[in-house]
Amino acid sequence: MKKLLALVLALVLCLAATSAFADKLGFGSVTGVGHSSKDATEDAVGVIQVETTYCAVLVDDNGVILQIKFDVAQNNFSFDNEGKIIPHDDNYPTKLEKGDAYGMKKASAIGLDWYEQAAGLQDWLVGKTIDEFKAAVEAKDETLLAVCSITATAFVNAAEKAIADALK
Repeated sequence: MKKLLALVLALVLCLAATSAFADKLGFGSVTGVGHSSKDATEDAVGVIQVETTYCAVLVDDNGVILQIKFDVAQNNFSFDNEGKIIPHDDNYPTKLEKGDAYGMKKASAIGLDWYEQAAGLQDWLVGKTIDEFKAAVEAKDETLLAVCSITATAFVNAAEKAIADALK
């Protein structure tokens, strides 16, 4: 978590330094249970996967995205069939910090790892509003899917919160 906080603070400084006075900075996050969660049984430990998607955004007065950054903390916690947590390593790098080690490239329909798809999404979003983002996701926009095939729901929700934060 210290690395994540340092990353967010560095991002704030970078975005603030490059922004004009009229531009607005916002942050948003959403948390949910990941797809790899499973119940404990007599023969196997259970796993709860928690995913938090973070978004920092710089928008103009009209909510047009000038800069945007995403990251995801995806952490697994194990427990036995009595519900007791099984302690393990407390090093939880984010998907961005993992880089190629995240290992999404081999399963990706577009041949890109998570950080590469996040970068493509971030670049694609510049100049757009949250409504344009939502519409593109709903319509399965081909230009968006060419750079990012990751399920976009958490990205949309985190970006929506970040933009609302910036414009308040």
